Amino acid sequence: MNTQTRPAGSAVRILADHRADKRLGNWTTGRDFEIRSRHGRVVLDLRSPQIPDGDIQIDLNLDRSAVTLLVAEDAVIDQWELTWTGGGRVKQTFHHPAARPGRRIRLTGHIRHGEVRVHSGGIAQLSAICSREFLADARRAAFTVARAATLEAVERVREVLLGEERRFAGMLERGRAEQEVSTERKSRETHRPGRVQILDRAQRAHDIRQPARVKQVPIEMMGLAVIAKIQAQRLEASIEQLLRQ
Repeated sequence: MNTQTRPAGSAVRILADHRADKRLGNWTTGRDFEIRSRHGRVVLDLRSPQIPDGDIQIDLNLDRSAVTLLVAEDAVIDQWELTWTGGGRVKQTFHHPAARPGRRIRLTGHIRHGEVRVHSGGIAQLSAICSREFLADARRAAFTVARAATLEAVERVREVLLGEERRFAGMLERGRAEQEVSTERKSRETHRPGRVQILDRAQRAHDIRQPARVKQVPIEMMGLAVIAKIQAQRLEASIEQLLRQ
């Protein structure tokens, strides 16, 4: 038996007057409990790993009530200090003492026409599952998981949108740069006289070389050849005229 001293007033108090009270899961870190019940029902889950090592003491004051204890499979139930009035008993139908005793659970106090039920193993798990508190915990856990998944999905969508926004901003910036370059190029071409305008100014529009856009040197060579041919024809005509005379 564990004889460790415990501070006064550290017991967990539970009152069930014409009602049901269920404490399931990791709901406490204490090892001392006081239960007062009148025409009620109390369920205590004592399998939590958060409960420190050592004996668990439960002080009972029951009047036509029932207390169900969910314990580990190696737990030892000590009811030596428990007193009774009327009918009642500690039922361990679904809990069998293990070969190697584990934590000791000491029951003290007084019970009037009531009982204590001890469940362990699969029956304890089933008793915890078939309860509104377990369903509420399951809903909260599912909501937490769903919320975490939703937040993760939202963060991924946000990252994708930010990437698309950056890519679109880059495309707009490149488009503006290309538009500025094109506008500047058009502006230079507008203010700079073209080659045709330069030729028109230099040689006037009636020049025979401008419409054909032929280089000046070949035009001059062609002109000299035409002039030489014309002069040769005139010379031959003059000689023939002289010979006739």
